[in-house]
Amino acid sequence: MRTSALLKEKRSVAVSLLLLLVIGLSFVIIPHLPASAAQTAQTIDWRMFGFTPSHTHFNRYETTLSPANVSHLSKQWSTATLPGGVDGAPIVVNSVVYVGTTEYGLFAFNAATGATLWQQPFSSITSSPTLVNDVLYVNGGGLDALTPSTGKVLWSNLSVGGGASSPVVVNGILYIGTVSSSMVALYAKTGSLLWTASTFGAVDTSPTVSNGIVYVGSDSGSANNGIVYAFNATTGALVWSATTGGPVTSSPAVVNGILYAGSNDGALYAANSKTGALLWSYQTGSPIHSSPGVANGIVYIGSDDGNL
Repeated sequence: MRTSALLKEKRSVAVSLLLLLVIGLSFVIIPHLPASAAQTAQTIDWRMFGFTPSHTHFNRYETTLSPANVSHLSKQWSTATLPGGVDGAPIVVNSVVYVGTTEYGLFAFNAATGATLWQQPFSSITSSPTLVNDVLYVNGGGLDALTPSTGKVLWSNLSVGGGASSPVVVNGILYIGTVSSSMVALYAKTGSLLWTASTFGAVDTSPTVSNGIVYVGSDSGSANNGIVYAFNATTGALVWSATTGGPVTSSPAVVNGILYAGSNDGALYAANSKTGALLWSYQTGSPIHSSPGVANGIVYIGSDDGNL
């Protein structure tokens, strides 16, 4: 990558994996531990894609799952009530699982039993919902805000959304990428537009927000290049941009001032999050669509070469 050379969420590396969903069928996996090893579980809600707005995919509060007990995982429940595919990762909040499907909208399930609590029809959902301040946000062809307990729509903005970008909410502002080559910010309470920033291509990555900057990847209008953008979270002004050798469908992660993102050129890039200056890159040899997970000083990424 150059600093002009850097750097779907459809696949992401999660350090603590509690729920696995596949097309038409979902499974919840919980640990069945020997009585001597049983512990009181501490549950920290997973409210959005990537766990936090910085998208590390790492829940540092997870104490139930570990290398010592992962071999004891077994299926607790499954459901076949998900017509269509499940392309976006689910979220789990207050013992409810929220997940979108490519054909029949958004579902809410009881996390303990798998019972369907409600279903709200939308056009194809290929991203993850987000639940912040007791409001559930979903990108289902347009952008919608719902009541988590019932699925009732609070507001809709059909002028934004689409694609595989998952919404993220920080300080009352909602950020999302669009298929119409833009990055937008809206007021989370009303859905009204705050700012729009243009990108050269469609944005299927989920915005990453850290220290007042919004990071997003896109293609460049060319199959040979991709671009990572950094925008001022308040104004939408461009802070920096950097190109890669292929479209960016890997949502960035930002940890300790370093941005990590994969590209279809097969490389994982690490850059200074303030300036976009390249720190290092690693070539896997095949396109990277998955999003990096960062935990305990290690970056995890999947590649089309068949390796993690």
